[in-house]
Amino acid sequence: MGAVVMAGLPAYSRLKLDVHTHGQVNAGFCIGVIINWFIISYRIMI
Repeated sequence: MGAVVMAGLPAYSRLKLDVHTHGQVNAGFCIGVIINWFIISYRIMI
């Protein structure tokens, strides 16, 4: 739960400052979830 809150804070600030659109923020979250899923599932050490 804390990870969601911590990820949401920068997203909220980027939307509030009109730096990014909702689509860009959502795309960033999706890319982050996919990359983390691959790293955890396939044990890729970076």
